[in-house]
Amino acid sequence: MVFYAKNVQELIIAKQNCYKSIATPGEIHGFWTLFKRYGSGKVAWQDLIFPTVKLLKDGYPVTKLMEKNLMIIKDVIEEEPTMKTFFVNRATGLLYKEGEIIKNPELAETLRKLAVSTDPVKLFYNGEIAQEMAAEIFANALKTEHLFSH
Repeated sequence: MVFYAKNVQELIIAKQNCYKSIATPGEIHGFWTLFKRYGSGKVAWQDLIFPTVKLLKDGYPVTKLMEKNLMIIKDVIEEEPTMKTFFVNRATGLLYKEGEIIKNPELAETLRKLAVSTDPVKLFYNGEIAQEMAAEIFANALKTEHLFSH
């Protein structure tokens, strides 16, 4: 999740338009293109992705800066169910604090699928992942056709 707002006020405005404030994600296409065009052939695609999958699955400690930033947008997180899923510690019911371990198994699974795919671009923009993303936000701004046309 990327916060593009310059300040809390911009973040609150963006939150009011939540799904309308996202763009069709281009990173997967860009990463795959770079890998195919400039990869040395010595490192497999999945070897680039699996360390991140492991980190997301096993978890990583929240830093002091992350804790501070979560506190700044506490009200936004508490009002937005999706953000609560990621940033509220299920064990305590509170925002994650410095040193606590944060995990994201759903993103880990998505990246795992991309890592083992022979065509991650197709999977992401025209396959199962595209359908899952579109289903999540279909009633709002991002539609399947936006992903298909990428």
